Amino acid sequence: MIPKRNEIVKKECLLSERFIWNRIRPFTDNSWFRKDKKKKKESTRKTARNFQSSFSAQKRKKRREVARRDS
Repeated sequence: MIPKRNEIVKKECLLSERFIWNRIRPFTDNSWFRKDKKKKKESTRKTARNFQSSFSAQKRKKRREVARRDS
């Protein structure tokens, strides 16, 4: 059965509406968007701190080894 033209148009409208809604939602539902952003920022900061501490620990270890070798 061939679908009627207005049914096809209706389907396309629904799809585009959903697409537009998905694009707009983060800006309309502001609290959700902000919360998500904050969470993301926090996690990256934490990983950076961990990486930094591990990096300085490695440096100290190397320094100790060099000092031991020289003495």
